[in-house]
Amino acid sequence: MRIINENDTVLGCGQAAWNGTRWDSLATRIQEDQGNVAATTYWFVRYQGTLYACGEFSLYTQQNEGNFNLAKLDESTQQWTPLECINPVMSGISHLAPREPQANLYAIGAPYDLCGYPEACVFRYDGQAFHEWEPVNSIPPSDNTNIWNVFDYLGYAYMTGAFPDPLVEGESRFLRWNGSNWEYIPGWGDHTGSIYDIEIHNDTLYVAGQFRQENGAPGNNIALFDGTSWNDMSGGVTVPELPVSASVHTIQWFHDELYVSGQFNEAGGMPLGDGFAKWNGHQWCALPGDFENPVNPINGFLDMAVWHDSLFVCGAFTTVDGEPVRHVAKWIGGDATLNCSPEVGMAEPRSPHSVTIAPNPASTTITLEGLPPDVAVITIRDVVGRTVQRSAGVHTVLDVSSLPSGTYTLEVLNARNVIVSNTRFVK
Repeated sequence: MRIINENDTVLGCGQAAWNGTRWDSLATRIQEDQGNVAATTYWFVRYQGTLYACGEFSLYTQQNEGNFNLAKLDESTQQWTPLECINPVMSGISHLAPREPQANLYAIGAPYDLCGYPEACVFRYDGQAFHEWEPVNSIPPSDNTNIWNVFDYLGYAYMTGAFPDPLVEGESRFLRWNGSNWEYIPGWGDHTGSIYDIEIHNDTLYVAGQFRQENGAPGNNIALFDGTSWNDMSGGVTVPELPVSASVHTIQWFHDELYVSGQFNEAGGMPLGDGFAKWNGHQWCALPGDFENPVNPINGFLDMAVWHDSLFVCGAFTTVDGEPVRHVAKWIGGDATLNCSPEVGMAEPRSPHSVTIAPNPASTTITLEGLPPDVAVITIRDVVGRTVQRSAGVHTVLDVSSLPSGTYTLEVLNARNVIVSNTRFVK
């Protein structure tokens, strides 16, 4: 890959750094130029203050050991290094998730062995070592398994991809781990539509991909989930003349609006743009800008990101509104829109009942204030989503002295087994 500035070009090998003025290579190049062999970095993840990269690339240690797929940056030496063990071959474990920081980081992909552990499609990483991730042991083995994302949300661990369904015969694309067993997401069930990207915003989960209401999904290619129920976001996005071709590739929150890109030309039941729109919570709006690539006319961006309060998009485009813009562009349009769908009176995502925990951090006991009157069960889950403590009825003081140090989620459920409060605390 060549990084093109106004007056020079730089060898990038699948990575580049932007300082606000010009492009440059990022630290020591993660893969030296090897003729026609391309170095591909899927994305970067900032986890516990360290920058990680994943993809299809190689790097060699000072001992000339080859390491593939996963690396972290030593910012004091500006050297890319292996993680705590060498990944000696280009393997199916080539993604790091989730892309936005959470307590856990996962190495995911197709089944392969890693760091001496038995073959698996997910490994948990804590910043110092890899660990086996117990939930995948109950996924039936298959050569076609491929995990696309693993993330934590409201005390559960969610997984997307294409993998054998552990609950019934067949394939699954979206499940969650409740600490003891896999279960279907309420309102999603065993629907097999694909999820390509997720965002968590104000305790609400947004999922995007390729799924349709007429096939049993809770929305068309994009929908939001509050932990209990779904909303289809005014009907989502589609291609009316060929709905099976519609999809959303990537989503990104920016200034409290959700920017959405993919293969669609209608949003909220209105003709809006060509694969690029934003959702403000009540309506869809199309955005100006004609992104084109005469050689490779692919609609939609490959990714979006926010940096220094600016939105950046990247993809296969080489021009924007006829002007040369090669693959990366910065949004400078402010609130500009082309047209918008009618506003809908969509209720804001359900806000859980406010329960406070004191002290937080805790050492021996915690006191709960603001419990709703219909408490049936109080559950404490660890960062993996496992239930570590469960109490029936109303308890304003709980003993947590036996819990290991860490971050926990306290769930309050009512008599209908509905979560009415989620609160995090640190032991």
